[in-house]
Amino acid sequence: MLASPFVRALSVAAVVGGFAFQPTALAIPIGEFTWNDYSETDCDDFGFCGQYFAVSNFSELTLGSEQGATFFDVFVGLDTASPMSLSLGDITGDGASSQSTDSLSDLFFSFAGLRLTFVSTLPGSLQFLSPEGSIVTGLTGLGSLLVIDYAVDDVVSVPEPSTLLLLLGGLAGIAFARKAREGAPEKSRMKRSRHVLAT
Repeated sequence: MLASPFVRALSVAAVVGGFAFQPTALAIPIGEFTWNDYSETDCDDFGFCGQYFAVSNFSELTLGSEQGATFFDVFVGLDTASPMSLSLGDITGDGASSQSTDSLSDLFFSFAGLRLTFVSTLPGSLQFLSPEGSIVTGLTGLGSLLVIDYAVDDVVSVPEPSTLLLLLGGLAGIAFARKAREGAPEKSRMKRSRHVLAT
């Protein structure tokens, strides 16, 4: 009976450990979303003035039935007095990028969001990460950059062999501790009856 509290504690630790060491869901950066200013040279030489948005797609992943995770029909939505959107077209997954050439010099906006379209339903979700790695909803300032991150939502977690052993060991320990606890009253009754017979 002295080993029972130790076995119980070990069992609980093993069960908790079994759940703690599950593999995490897949999360892979697949592109970037940028808001910045055209340079003076761009404005003087090419007529690209004011602010611009750029989307790059450096993914070579196969997501669902999508080869290379192509971004189709890319739109940037702007929070302005009259909400508007900029079309950047299709962006393939081989390192291609596209940026806005619309004149935005006379517009004031404080927020921009991105819309990406895929041919098929992907087995996961897209999210934006700041350069520091925190989850955000869209660009909120000049010079800002977001990482377009893809995460698989429906990953079936398969425990590793060591985790499975921990879990089975914990369950066996709990069963052993319960059996020892149930047998303890019977042993004490037998000891009392022997003591009565002896006297």
